Amino acid sequence: MADIFLNSYFKLPTPLLFGVPLILFFAVKKYYTVEFGWETFFFLAANLLYYAVGQGDFKPFIVNSITFIVCMLYFKSFIGDNNARFKIAVFLFFMLLGISVCIMLVNHLFPQRVDSLRATLLGSPVTQSPTGISTTIFTFGYQLAAFTSFTIVAAFLWKRSMFLPVAALLACLVAAWYGMQRSALIAFGMSVIGFTLFYYKQRAIPILSATLVCGLLFFLLVLKPYASTGDNILDKTNRNTENGENRSELFIENLKIYSEYPFGLVFYGKQWKDAIIGSSVFSSGITSHNAYLMFFTYLGPFVGITLLLGLYYPAYKAFKFAAFNIRKPQHKLFVALCFSLLAISINSLFHNAWLVNANGPTVFLYVAILHKYDLNTAV
Repeated sequence: MADIFLNSYFKLPTPLLFGVPLILFFAVKKYYTVEFGWETFFFLAANLLYYAVGQGDFKPFIVNSITFIVCMLYFKSFIGDNNARFKIAVFLFFMLLGISVCIMLVNHLFPQRVDSLRATLLGSPVTQSPTGISTTIFTFGYQLAAFTSFTIVAAFLWKRSMFLPVAALLACLVAAWYGMQRSALIAFGMSVIGFTLFYYKQRAIPILSATLVCGLLFFLLVLKPYASTGDNILDKTNRNTENGENRSELFIENLKIYSEYPFGLVFYGKQWKDAIIGSSVFSSGITSHNAYLMFFTYLGPFVGITLLLGLYYPAYKAFKFAAFNIRKPQHKLFVALCFSLLAISINSLFHNAWLVNANGPTVFLYVAILHKYDLNTAV
């Protein structure tokens, strides 16, 4: 969000700098109108109420609005009904996520050099390491969840032999191991389980059992022996346990605050800093690390649920279409994108940023899926 500018020399917002020229000068000749009216309304309304009204901060509202609108116009105008452009856009997008994962791995080996590279790429000081093309581990968690879920689903759908899915699974496990994102690992696992259940149906249980056994053996024989040799997800978990970190305690305390302001903080003229006064759990100003719970805490059940349904109902319809057409070759890419969006939606249960925040890959995946779904179902 803070890195919307390319760097200190380019003061135009990055989405405008890269997206608008494509929209204006390289629009498809056969223009196909994909409607994003209600989705745009709900996205802008959620940002306006959550950030501008709820937190009194107009910057994220403006930044997120620019990002969403440019991304929407990019798919409407530059992509249109051109399937080749759609495939290239998705390929480049996940290639960048893959590069980010590679940078994270190298960051473990050469922390100072890679941090300098990351700061140059982002035009912003690096605050947390090791990660990829992001300043914080939380943003990188979304990149990791999206990339690993897409990679494993795509590997299964495009497999020519079992070697590709197995290699993809091992690569994803290594990325999750050194990415140190427990939430991304959980999101990846649930996305894979969901895909397996839809794809293999009655055969899913033995397949998942065999995969679990192989994963445990890989962990015990390959990963765990090196747990103490550097930063990894197990080492991070042990450190957090020793420091007394307890996410469930944050969740419960957030529910207590929610019960005190059942209609949402905005309807009581409060902000998070006002609500946590006297709380020993949130004394440092931290939050519950649950995007949906924080959203409801600010906007309450009525406004919050309405906006949430408005945002995710179109994505649900797209996912339902993908699930029912999961074995059709022409929908392979669409299916992989849907399970990638599922992963980052699950990841939001453990972090504050999500679709409304235009965080990481969420907006691109959301708009790409709705665009492709509209084309797939067009009469």
